[in-house]
Amino acid sequence: MSAHEPFDFHSPADLRQRIQALGLELEVAEDFSALFTPLQLGGWTLPNRLVVLPMEGCDGRPDGSPDVLTFRRYRRFAAGGAGLLWFEATAVVPEGRANPRQLWLHGGSVAAFAELLRESRAAASQRLAPLIVR
Repeated sequence: MSAHEPFDFHSPADLRQRIQALGLELEVAEDFSALFTPLQLGGWTLPNRLVVLPMEGCDGRPDGSPDVLTFRRYRRFAAGGAGLLWFEATAVVPEGRANPRQLWLHGGSVAAFAELLRESRAAASQRLAPLIVR
């Protein structure tokens, strides 16, 4: 089995060089401006077209509420500048949990989820505010 190669390119030229080294035939666009234009989605206007779709982190508390690592992960996602952050699969009944650390939204965890949302929005607004003004 081959080892995972991180996707860590700093320019389209870096990416093209790796594609060529792998002997692949892929085109790389020079103009990424479409990714950074606002998008109307229902009643919302997203500041750009970048989206974070996280996998389950399996870092919830035993009661299903988000733990310290969950908060850190979502603050980082939100601060990354994506226009949309889609939260991970979250159980709504105890038997719906895929594992004991999966997030579970219920009456006892609502306040922690509200705080997670508040902190995520704060991190996003700190990052996106300059982009929205321009």
